[in-house]
Amino acid sequence: MDATPRAEGLPEFRGVYTLEHVFDTAGTWAGRLEYQSEASDFLFVVREEPAAPAVGDAASTAASPTPDTTLGVDPICTREPPCPLHAVSLDTLVGKGRPVVIMFGTPALCQTQYCGPVLDVLMPIAEEHSAEIDTVHVEIYRDLTGERSAPTVEAWNLPSEPWVYGVDATGRITARVDGAFDATEIRSVYDTLTP
Repeated sequence: MDATPRAEGLPEFRGVYTLEHVFDTAGTWAGRLEYQSEASDFLFVVREEPAAPAVGDAASTAASPTPDTTLGVDPICTREPPCPLHAVSLDTLVGKGRPVVIMFGTPALCQTQYCGPVLDVLMPIAEEHSAEIDTVHVEIYRDLTGERSAPTVEAWNLPSEPWVYGVDATGRITARVDGAFDATEIRSVYDTLTP
């Protein structure tokens, strides 16, 4: 299988390769990456059930931190300067008649170091769609120690970062990208929510 290179909107020399495949059984699988005449073998696990909410699931209606109701999260945005995507809590949006895109990520503490770049990519796309789709950013941790997950992250049962979810007007998840992704994949999340 050939993978698709993705780097639109990401910093120079940053990017990922993606491919989609449906595995017929759960378990440990062996893979081989071939790139520029070099090969690397690796193992990966295919789970019986997704580790986090998946397409088709009902989205959590848990609240998310806002400037007025922080839910014990400080800071509510680790981007510098803070992004504008924290004004409205998810409990007032999910399943309330308008689609919403949710990004879970922590620019300051991101283990993958993709949270900041993908949030920067997401913000102008969110602005393009603001008339018909709400967008919310949720920080991963309660504080800068990175020791405890934010309550919204706990409610969504997210094991890593970053994540972007598309949720339709009824509260159903329509799309999910995670780990590392570019502007093309973020736009695809919004595309699942537009007629």
